[in-house]
Amino acid sequence: MKLLQRIAKKSIDTLDYMKSNIDLTGSLLQTSKRSKREAKNRYEKYDLEFDICCNGHSFRDLNGDANDDGLNYNKKSVMVEGYIYKKGTFEYYGYESGVKVDGKPEFLERLIGKWICKGWYINKGKEATTGHYIDSIHTYDLDSGTSLSRVLESSGKEMIDLHTPFNRMLSPGKGAYSRVKGGNVIQINVGTNKTQSLNYTFKFKFRS
Repeated sequence: MKLLQRIAKKSIDTLDYMKSNIDLTGSLLQTSKRSKREAKNRYEKYDLEFDICCNGHSFRDLNGDANDDGLNYNKKSVMVEGYIYKKGTFEYYGYESGVKVDGKPEFLERLIGKWICKGWYINKGKEATTGHYIDSIHTYDLDSGTSLSRVLESSGKEMIDLHTPFNRMLSPGKGAYSRVKGGNVIQINVGTNKTQSLNYTFKFKFRS
């Protein structure tokens, strides 16, 4: 009987060892895939990149208070504005930078345009802790005080998660971007600024 028990125990130990190796291999494969994906995103060339700081003081509910009915977010339309900064601004100054407590831009020398977001809440809206929370249209106005109009727009569902890239559909451009027929935009939420709103980085791939 003791012999059978020893054999059974050895078999169980062997199975546990094999399972541990399988789990470890799976984990290593996932880590490797994630590292390759991050490296690809880091070194891939884009047609346009910049940072955006959302100004929480500009937030407007377009059809009532979005906080008055937490069970009915799908009917809540909102609008918010922000500042477009040169690529690398957040990386250099910090992912919580870009706007002062009173809502004014923090880096005038790096300011290159204005951002407007209009959309409507989906799922749990502002109460969401992960996944999609708003379906929106973005306007990126890169006039920056000059007479040359450079305007882009994108649309898509936004994720609330930090440091998680997601795609938006780029619409045909306007002005100096009129040759842009569309394309893809990668948006990443990188931090929360002094107005308790999100900061983003954007990467554009044009289709002409």
